[in-house]
Amino acid sequence: MVFTNPQWVPKLPFEPPDSVPISEFMLNELYGRRPLTDSRPPFTCGLTGHEYSAHEVKDRVYKLAKALSEELGWKPNQGTEWDKVAGIFSVNTIDTLTLSWAIHRLSALEAASKCNISRSKVFLLQVPKDLVGKQASPKDIKTVDHLIDEGASLPDLEDLRWEKGQGARQTAFLCYSSGTSGLPVSS
Repeated sequence: MVFTNPQWVPKLPFEPPDSVPISEFMLNELYGRRPLTDSRPPFTCGLTGHEYSAHEVKDRVYKLAKALSEELGWKPNQGTEWDKVAGIFSVNTIDTLTLSWAIHRLSALEAASKCNISRSKVFLLQVPKDLVGKQASPKDIKTVDHLIDEGASLPDLEDLRWEKGQGARQTAFLCYSSGTSGLPVSS
């Protein structure tokens, strides 16, 4: 489903690039965003008040992309988005978009599905203790924070080489409804 602005929304003063993924557009000042140093923290946990600065979010996305590349063998410019599918099943956390944008950095596609996935390919987002109580994360499953720490020491990823128009053609998200009124619906 292609989303378009309502009539009352003013036209942007520039044409958004269609040769970079959403993460690059949102986190890179080259595309007209407010300077990162002047930006408020983009994400704040409503339960704990914990937040990351815009610079920290950009850094976390990049380190996580490097760690996911290492863990899953995904390379930014190899294969299609359909060769690199990740399912995110999560409550909304401070790192939900960090994970999504790291996946985009690898030109991968997100989709939620029920399938047999090895526990070595499952990664947990940290959630506030208010939601999980005393329940601890399983020791055999890495967390997104663990992957970000690993990504800090990994070699840099190659730059993405998207061609003009790829942003308009390449699938970024497959989002499913909860199916409360019938079968789940993808948009």
